[in-house]
Amino acid sequence: MAAARPTTALRYLNQAQAQRIDEELMSTYAFSIDQLMELAGLSVAAVVEHEFQHTRETPMLVVAGPGNNGGDALVAARHLKHFGFAPEILYPKVPRNPLYERLVTQCEDLDIPFLRDLSKETIDARYMCILDGIFGFSFQGEIRAPFDDVITTLRSTTRPIVSIDIPSGWDVEQGNVSGRGLMPSVLISLTAPKLCAQLLSPSNTTHYVGGRFVPRALAEKSCSRCQSTLVPSSLPAGSHKSRMLSLVPLRVHEKPGHNRRWRIVLDVASCTRLRESS
Repeated sequence: MAAARPTTALRYLNQAQAQRIDEELMSTYAFSIDQLMELAGLSVAAVVEHEFQHTRETPMLVVAGPGNNGGDALVAARHLKHFGFAPEILYPKVPRNPLYERLVTQCEDLDIPFLRDLSKETIDARYMCILDGIFGFSFQGEIRAPFDDVITTLRSTTRPIVSIDIPSGWDVEQGNVSGRGLMPSVLISLTAPKLCAQLLSPSNTTHYVGGRFVPRALAEKSCSRCQSTLVPSSLPAGSHKSRMLSLVPLRVHEKPGHNRRWRIVLDVASCTRLRESS
């Protein structure tokens, strides 16, 4: 009988823990916000490339919000353009901030179109998927204009939605409490899954964890009280590897009392995909 592989914890973060990790990364660990956005956006782009590689010539819609989640989406759009995709960006509320202005300029220099508004009919007819970068883990309260109309339109489309970190309109801990949030086909959690990720059905949503750049010491300090699952900590010998992928047939068990079982099935750049095991 083969020896069991060692396990490590996959932690679910609440809002305060997620904020604390970001703050420490940018202070104690000397990351800049630009670096964190670049790492996050590259992880997002790698997942989109894997999920939609056979339809890359069909335009995709990138919806960017006013904060860091929107910045991640702009970085992802830039990388996706280099990957051969055809992103088009809806940026309803552009912040007056040099960081975001630079990201916009970088996309414009690649001839990525910026859009004013879109109808459900246009989205369904033109785009193969939607990248949701509207709100991240800092979102609280009601969905305000102009994003209330944007999210309502996106909810009515038939195109698959890929959400960055949390589905827009969801409370980071309690989920889609308003009933007005997006329901993604793919969720890309950044750094670690947030508590709301546990409320998504694994039969309806493919879940990736991306941007694995948190130092172990910070992870242990920040997440000592996080809800967690156990993840095998090493890859099996002989795993198939290609340019950006490692097929990894590992199993993850949900926390005690849950009937769902998850397993890691592949690694995309620095992203890990989780899905329900059969």
